Amino acid sequence: MLNVATQAILILVLVSTTNAWPGYKSSQQKKTNSEFCYETNGVHGDCGTKYKIRGNHPENVKLPPAFIMEFEQSVIECELNDPHCFPPFYPSATEQLQGRYPITIGKGFTYFNSTHRGGSQVEYYSKNCVPVFQSYIAHFQCTLYIINDTQTAYFTTENGPKEFGDCCILTKGFHPPRRDFIRNLNYTGIKTYGVHHQKYHSFTVKTNEGEFCFNFWDKEMTDKHSGEKYHEPAFFEYEGFQKSTKNTKGEPQDLRIFQTFHNIRTDPFNPEDYFTLPAACNPDAPRCPDYDHSAYNKHMTFMQ
Repeated sequence: MLNVATQAILILVLVSTTNAWPGYKSSQQKKTNSEFCYETNGVHGDCGTKYKIRGNHPENVKLPPAFIMEFEQSVIECELNDPHCFPPFYPSATEQLQGRYPITIGKGFTYFNSTHRGGSQVEYYSKNCVPVFQSYIAHFQCTLYIINDTQTAYFTTENGPKEFGDCCILTKGFHPPRRDFIRNLNYTGIKTYGVHHQKYHSFTVKTNEGEFCFNFWDKEMTDKHSGEKYHEPAFFEYEGFQKSTKNTKGEPQDLRIFQTFHNIRTDPFNPEDYFTLPAACNPDAPRCPDYDHSAYNKHMTFMQ
């Protein structure tokens, strides 16, 4: 459960990017301890506005204690107010929206452990990275490291632009989602997906970073190793942006991102195999491109 325009990395950027990351385009950003504050309503950090949460949250809808899962990410180029490209998509974004919007498909893995180093999450994007850079089109591999005891979101890429270096920092004051992170989101009820009406629990929140929605399948599961109850992540929706190839003024292209999760495995694994930070990912690493103050001000000018 990487993501925000960061967090989102993102609002999970979620868990896949959980977990991954919620939408990153922000109408307001605050600076805290010389770092930017990305509002996630407590999902990934505690800074910014705290929004009142609505809904009678169900019991045991939470992440497994530790897991590995695969995801497919669909990046759709469409205006965020366009009702015809609003997720979820069935049976997939490609099939539902085919021929109507440009779509980029990517795949990856989420690795999560709720106790290792206070909580650890890694998001691996095998071909197309999380799209949260206004000056780039993220058609390159990337890995996001979110380790609780560092309170930092580190970013690496094997074949991305040289400006990203060996490792860069997306933001600080940032941690993996808690297993019960949905307590920080509005519960919008049980919904159904697809022609078979598969039930899922839906949670959403809108902050100054954007709006995102995380969903869990309705069936309650039991972890055979710990006996703890959990629900499997279903899909994740958030907002992003990228360099536009069409807009002559340089404004970034709005994106709607839809991640679907599958092959969730809760068998024990060695945390050091997945959560060991590269040597270049340390407090002296540079800020990632587009994540310094000057780039932020430039983006804000576009949005006004």
